[in-house]
Amino acid sequence: MCTMTRVHYPEIGSFPGYTTEQIDWDATVGLAEELIRITGAAYAAEVANPRNNSIDKKGNPLLVESVQRHYDTEDTGVYERFLDRTEGIHEAGGRITILRDPAAPGKLLGYSKIGPAPAMTQRENGLEGSHDFFGLYINNVVVDPNHFGKGIGGILLDSCLKTANAEVGDVLVLDAMHGNNRANEWYTRLGFRARPEVPTGSLSFGNQAVPQVYMYAPNAGPVMANLAGARLGYISSDRHTAIEKSFIA
Repeated sequence: MCTMTRVHYPEIGSFPGYTTEQIDWDATVGLAEELIRITGAAYAAEVANPRNNSIDKKGNPLLVESVQRHYDTEDTGVYERFLDRTEGIHEAGGRITILRDPAAPGKLLGYSKIGPAPAMTQRENGLEGSHDFFGLYINNVVVDPNHFGKGIGGILLDSCLKTANAEVGDVLVLDAMHGNNRANEWYTRLGFRARPEVPTGSLSFGNQAVPQVYMYAPNAGPVMANLAGARLGYISSDRHTAIEKSFIA
């Protein structure tokens, strides 16, 4: 069975209703190439626009072709690494959520991955990091670049928090790509804060290594409230409760 959980989002003005799907391991394997393609396209679009990023230490955008080569689905190394990491999330009780295009159900608009925060690991540089908090680890929120700016990322993040049964008071953690200003500012608006003193890894694209920055939200309540209100344009009854509880001293 592909679909394990569905979360429906109502129509908001001219914005059509979407149904996200939580998928199992077999479905993830079947969709792996499409998930990798969307990931590569999203990274390429982010780094191609110098107004939205300052990826490398000199403030120059990362070469798009490096990203595309890294996520070329013909590269079995990328394919295997993607599945290996995703399988670990499944095995730990994590969730993979996809969002289909209502007008073309065979096409994905994006996906998200969430799971228990992994234990601290030994990095190549000898530093311990990066996940020193208990909580939920948001591994990816990826949107097809043709649909940037439509609230898709908010739907995906909100849905993966719902399917992971996130509660007020839960800690949320993620690794953000350093210099990806548009995405990182969005996380900050939702309630995440950067912890640059916590060591983390880097993403390698061709001969370039892009450092990551550890971000966390000490309370999932405000994040859920911000997603429900500011991004999605509605607040359901359970999110009303989240708002009330999250601001109790």
